[in-house]
Amino acid sequence: MKRILVPIITLFMLFLSILGLARVAPDKVSCKEVYKYVVVSHQMESIGQTFWADFRQGVEEEASTSGCSTVEYRTTSYDAIKHAAVVNSTCARTDVEALLVSVPFSKGTLGYSTVDQAIRTCLNDRPRVVIVNTDTYQN
Repeated sequence: MKRILVPIITLFMLFLSILGLARVAPDKVSCKEVYKYVVVSHQMESIGQTFWADFRQGVEEEASTSGCSTVEYRTTSYDAIKHAAVVNSTCARTDVEALLVSVPFSKGTLGYSTVDQAIRTCLNDRPRVVIVNTDTYQN
């Protein structure tokens, strides 16, 4: 039970940190393991830099502050095939505790169904997938 609870709490704190709702004091954390999280976002190089810079900073600060996690950040712009491929390859890795994934595509589009299939496949193998910065995705 403890093996499952610690990564879930760490992931929850990471998510709250992204929202700016929580911070974990480094002297209050004791970690027996360090968990790896991967963020797969549709960040583009020229658009939305301020938002994604703040998002990334929040994720990386929480990982650094808690000392219990590391974060790998992967960007794919609005390329649904690349986005799905990164979700699939990350999900297959055994060193990743959870994925934080954005889904920028509208329901009913090829991009939506491509990324949705990758997420659903991942959920069959790994239950820790958090959807972030997405208004239209429901699974």
